[in-house]
This record gives sequence, C-alpha cells and structure tokens, in this order.
Amino acid sequence: MRKKIIAILLLIILSTSFVYSETNDFKDYEPYSIEEFPQWSWKLRRGESLFFGSLAITFPVSVLAYSMVVNSPLVENKPTDNFTNFKYQLSIAAVLSLSIAIGDYIVGEME
Repeated sequence: MRKKIIAILLLIILSTSFVYSETNDFKDYEPYSIEEFPQWSWKLRRGESLFFGSLAITFPVSVLAYSMVVNSPLVENKPTDNFTNFKYQLSIAAVLSLSIAIGDYIVGEME
C-alpha cells in the first residue's frame, strides 16, 4: 500500500513538471555574459570543476596505491577497519585533486 502511494505521488510530481515546462517560454533565454560575474567567481568555478573532475581519476589511483602499500610485506601494523581505510584513501585523493586545482590556478596566474 505504501509503495502505491509513493508511486502515485511521484507520478503527480512528474506530470506537474511536464505541465510547467509546456507553459513557460524558454525562447527568450539569454546566455550569461562575461561581465555578469566577477573574475574571482570564474576562477573559483574553474577550480571547483578541476577538483571534482580530477577526483574521479585520483580516487581509484589512490585506492590502488594505498592497497599496494598496505598489503606490502614491509608494513607491520595493517589497518583492518574498512571505514578507516576509506577515509585514508579519500583523503589522499582529495589532497591530490586539490593540488591539481591549485597548480592550475598558479599556472593560470603566471600567464
């Protein structure tokens, strides 16, 4: 019974979005101009895009590197908690992504 009510509510919400999109005029859309936003917001947006975009690459790399280091025979105290391992891996990936974004900012400011 509960699933039927949720399904009906979702259908109602979906149908109202279709009705709303048909009533609005999207023909008068005007793209943003460069003068509309300050320069620092463009740089912040670029850094944010680089950070989250590179996170998709740096996270699997950090998982592989962390697993290779932890599972090597040289490491004596191996962490067994999966959540702790995940936090370490995510922290490594975040630092790598942040360094990529900051490096891009520095190179951009030097030009």
